[in-house]
Amino acid sequence: MLLELLGERERELQDAVISGPPPLGPGAPAAERLVAFLLALHQLVGEHRALFLAADESSPLSRFSLSTYAAWRQHTAILLRQLHPDADALTLADLTLAPLTAAVHVHLLDERDLDLDPKHLQAEIERFARLLSG
Repeated sequence: MLLELLGERERELQDAVISGPPPLGPGAPAAERLVAFLLALHQLVGEHRALFLAADESSPLSRFSLSTYAAWRQHTAILLRQLHPDADALTLADLTLAPLTAAVHVHLLDERDLDLDPKHLQAEIERFARLLSG
């Protein structure tokens, strides 16, 4: 039920990745797309972290079996494969997406009070994405 509430927002992100303007959508280099995607996912999870967290707590592993997560994982893997051809792109994609969970956002934004400077976490997500892209 909770995941259904998030479905519309997740579909908006998916649509932007598939057919939106670059750099989130097609047409930009893989490094730029990865940064744009991770920032967009960070924004989505950050804004709706309470709902994501509640959904995750009710069934902690259920998100991994959802088509939305599979699409994000696949998209991330494709970009990472372009950037790092020798890497295990699917495993690296899971590791890349792991810090963008609701629990991590709650910890960083609510428990550590990083939302006192909302740009701080966004800047660190961007740094993380650029490290992966380099």
